[in-house]
Amino acid sequence: MSGSSSIPLAPLTATRDGKLSVEHHISINIMDALAIMSGSEKSLTMKDVLQTFQYIYDQRIRGGKQPHLDKSVMLRFVSILMLIMKTTRGKLRKELTEEADQAFKLFGDFLETVEEFQKTVEEKSISDLKFHLKIDRRLDTPVRQEQAVRVLGLLSTIQKFADWKALVSPSFYEELEPKMADFAASSVGGRSSSDTTLPPEGVYYDVEAKTVLQAFHSDPDTGLSSADIGDRLEKYGFNTLPQPPAPSVWKMLWTQVTDFMVLILLAAAAVSAGFGDYKACVVLVIVVILNVCIGFVQEFKAERALSSLMSLEVPQATVLRDGKQAVVPSRELVPGDIVLLDEGAAVPADLRLIEAAQLYTIESVLTGESLPVEKHINPIIGKSRAVPLGDRRNMAFMSTGVTRGRGKGIVVSSGHSTEVGKISGALASVASKTKKTPLQRKLSKLGKWLVGIALILCILVVVIGVVRGNNLMNMIKTGISLAVSVIPEGLVAVVTITMALGVQRMAKRNAIVRKLPSVETLGSVTTICSDKTGTLTEGKMKASEIYVEGKKYTFSGSGEHPDGGLVVTSEGNNLDRNPDNIPASLRTALMICALCNNASITKGGEDENEANEWSNVGDPTEVALVVASHKAGLQKEFWIESSRLQTVCEFAFDSDRKRMSTIYSVGNPAMGLEEGAIIVAKGASESILKLHSLDPPF
Repeated sequence: MSGSSSIPLAPLTATRDGKLSVEHHISINIMDALAIMSGSEKSLTMKDVLQTFQYIYDQRIRGGKQPHLDKSVMLRFVSILMLIMKTTRGKLRKELTEEADQAFKLFGDFLETVEEFQKTVEEKSISDLKFHLKIDRRLDTPVRQEQAVRVLGLLSTIQKFADWKALVSPSFYEELEPKMADFAASSVGGRSSSDTTLPPEGVYYDVEAKTVLQAFHSDPDTGLSSADIGDRLEKYGFNTLPQPPAPSVWKMLWTQVTDFMVLILLAAAAVSAGFGDYKACVVLVIVVILNVCIGFVQEFKAERALSSLMSLEVPQATVLRDGKQAVVPSRELVPGDIVLLDEGAAVPADLRLIEAAQLYTIESVLTGESLPVEKHINPIIGKSRAVPLGDRRNMAFMSTGVTRGRGKGIVVSSGHSTEVGKISGALASVASKTKKTPLQRKLSKLGKWLVGIALILCILVVVIGVVRGNNLMNMIKTGISLAVSVIPEGLVAVVTITMALGVQRMAKRNAIVRKLPSVETLGSVTTICSDKTGTLTEGKMKASEIYVEGKKYTFSGSGEHPDGGLVVTSEGNNLDRNPDNIPASLRTALMICALCNNASITKGGEDENEANEWSNVGDPTEVALVVASHKAGLQKEFWIESSRLQTVCEFAFDSDRKRMSTIYSVGNPAMGLEEGAIIVAKGASESILKLHSLDPPF
């Protein structure tokens, strides 16, 4: 008896667990929708939430997979959908939004499949349902009309709403009657399930990595097949950031010419020419041309520079496709791709990590934090998806860099949907909006005052002259001449040249000024908000001093490259760079700095202009140690060549061991190293000292 009764327990438990999972995810998305409506959630959009609802339905509910869900969850879900379904846009002619159409479709899907959803809708009044469904406004396009007929047909199967005409205005009866008859004659049932339904792009840090892999139909060991890429590119688009609007040359010129002070000068020039004062007219025109040219050239150069900066894209990515490792252009990445991350690599898209071996990334471009962030693969469970970016430790974000360790992740967002894509999109939208700077507002106000004063003077001169018996035309000419003389034609030129000089000074400090008047805006700043530590950092480190055997050695020069850098002894003498003359203890310390390290620094680039420039890859602390070894001439390459060292294995730093260790084999005894193997390690003092050998290796 007991044996036979135990047979259905497994599927029954699986069904119950699946139901709870669906209800949990619907509840989370309901909370997200409420947060978006209240304005407290900025990282998500209502479209993202509705796409997630649709995916939950397509994958977990459609086809009778979950015909029963919790009544209280459905009650809240119906309320949310009814609020979204009636949202409109526009001021004069209000139209239903795309989100309203998405919510309306979801309403029909759940009405067709989930019994508790049907019962919740049945409790609504006819007038309430008519107000929120807005059937009358959903008959303007064939697609909307098809959805409206479907919802009306499904509602008519409920006794309370059997008369569908109660939900529609009489003027639409004749149009809908044949369509409703066709719907009633057709078979109504759940849609067939599809195993190839792809989920929406978004955040997936709150679910298990294996669930994400299943959702995107991807294999962690083989990745996607080449045949899948085309369909996914069609659905998700290319992995490119939103491009800023191309600057229009004519629009930039028009903006410069239509400045209020420039218009006043043009008017004054026209008046001067009209009265025969051509010298004054030429001077005013020259001032206007100078002002327009300087402003236009600066804005054009800034727009071109910003266009390149706003396209922070990784050119290539290492992925798994067809079971093989391949390097592909990052723009061709699609959600579901398996991306491999190594130290020094840039993250090509938003990834949900599925493997992480001591993986650290720099996320200062998104969070402002200069310290590397340690990553893991465990799900982050919260009451909603409003988790700050810095706390999403199982995600790797586009345009961030790997400073340490290795990892593997599945692409869950690409292009516009990535976090940096949202920032780029916001910048592109802001670029189209103009707001006057404090200086522009002051100059505009000054111009209006000058115009007012000039008009008053002109009128006074004309009136007084006429009263005293002077010729009217002569007095009008005199009054206009005085009015023109009030205009300070030199002011615009002086202000423009001063701002241009300010722009040049800012450019020397690697700051791009988009609009010429904006250079004055920094002078109007009254408050600077810094992070919680109260400091603003560059994310750079430098090894300044080293103590060995009671002696102090100082490193001069930069912490980013060894050029011009020396090692200075405590006596103030420069250290002899001959390895044989360097004290053994210092040589050992610098050997560890060079060999127990994954950072690298290189000189020169592809461009001829970069031939003398240094670039570095890795954690800032490790870069500083590599630079220190270079300054003494004991860099990694020296040890590898002189002793024929080969890396055997590496134990990355972790919070338990509190140290990093690397094992090398010695092929050629040199510099005192014995043939065999050596272990170099660095880390916390308490972790190193308990393993420390007092005898140096040479």
